[in-house]
Amino acid sequence: TGKMLTSLKLGHKYNDITISITGLTISNTPALKYLMLSRISTLGGSIDLTGCKRLEECYLDGTKITQPKFANGGGLKIVEFGSETKYVIFKNMSMLTNSGVNINSCKKSITDFFVTDCVSMNPVNMLYEIYTAQKGNFNLKRIRRWRMF
Repeated sequence: TGKMLTSLKLGHKYNDITISITGLTISNTPALKYLMLSRISTLGGSIDLTGCKRLEECYLDGTKITQPKFANGGGLKIVEFGSETKYVIFKNMSMLTNSGVNINSCKKSITDFFVTDCVSMNPVNMLYEIYTAQKGNFNLKRIRRWRMF
């Protein structure tokens, strides 16, 4: 926990990290803007970031996190998912664009894809990428795209 915490870096973009954690709880961190958990191969399960409305960058690549939960209406601009991510859910994120979302490593494992009221995104293009990657072995079960007018 940490009300004034703005940045948390436990991982590294290019080097493997030797940390023996399998789960992580981040709570009461409303000022958090930057979260780096890249290449922590033992970190898995879900991670609840719904209390981090100011989160702008989130790097989960190289982890075994299956379900990241982001704040509805948050300021997320960049997110990179790990290869075992199954749930990609964005709600009311006006700053998020397709180029800010990296699903390259998890396209084949995504089962749920929900994009709701993200005006700067084109979720159909992302859905096509997922569909193409899963051709012949479909894991995708649930899709939702909804835009408020």
